[in-house]
Amino acid sequence: MSLHKVITTRHGKACRQLLLAAALAALPFTAGPTDAKMYQIPQTQAEKEALLRALEAGEPDALYLVGALGIEGRVQDLSRDEGLAALFQAAESGHAEANYLLGVIYATGQGQPRDPATAVQHLQLAASAGHARAQTALAQAYLTGLGVAQDAAQARQWLEQAVAGGDGDARVNLGVLLLSGDAGIQDPARGIELLRVAADQGVVAAQHNLGQAFAEGLGVAPQPAAAVPWYRLAAEKGYQRAQFALGRLLLSGNDPSFDPIEGVSWIMLAAAGPNQGLVEVASGVLSQLAEQLPQEILNDARERARVTMMRIGMNSR
Repeated sequence: MSLHKVITTRHGKACRQLLLAAALAALPFTAGPTDAKMYQIPQTQAEKEALLRALEAGEPDALYLVGALGIEGRVQDLSRDEGLAALFQAAESGHAEANYLLGVIYATGQGQPRDPATAVQHLQLAASAGHARAQTALAQAYLTGLGVAQDAAQARQWLEQAVAGGDGDARVNLGVLLLSGDAGIQDPARGIELLRVAADQGVVAAQHNLGQAFAEGLGVAPQPAAAVPWYRLAAEKGYQRAQFALGRLLLSGNDPSFDPIEGVSWIMLAAAGPNQGLVEVASGVLSQLAEQLPQEILNDARERARVTMMRIGMNSR
């Protein structure tokens, strides 16, 4: 039995028949933690025929699987437009993962013209169905005002639901919002609690933000000494913002953790990171330090940065 299926487009017109051949990738394709089932790429002929029957029946899970693989070019003889058509069919049936994926596609412009308003429509459908990552993404749209009117209260509501659904990014984002949002949104004690939970779980963004909260007195009294270990945890994992923040903190003469050699070494590492804007800022700081510090300190800092970079590289393998 050959594996063929006609998938109709979003507007109801038939696309050409699709061949679901052995070229399907061998890696598993799984849905997010909020979904009821896992999506496994078929490997055997029997599994492919089962997928065909599901497609013929218009089952949303099957349409989603073929669509998600199709837009990545992982289904033989299936164009990206046909993959999108399958995704749209799944989404129109209320499939949360399909709506989330379409939201991401339109929000980022990955293969489609960027359309924040359409992205929000799909994210709203997925979020209302309980999709935690969509709830987090929708909250971000409300915070930035991209595709929807800016509304911090709505953002908090969706982040609260995403945290309850187990999304780690939502926990960090909500923690930051509760620390730095408008007066009607702020809940500093809970913001610190959320960041600490995520930081204890090893989330580098949470570790950096918790360090910043202690360093700047956001939600707590300023405690630079308490900021250092949190910054260092994130910096040791290669988090560029934490590297720069830790370096500045260690170079503060009023701080008990003052260590110019280590401080300069972290600034050097930040200047070698991927964020070009931060690279420029860190490079500017290094230029100033080169005029102020003895050459011996700069040499020792350069050697420490080299050793630290090697250690970070080994730890990331």
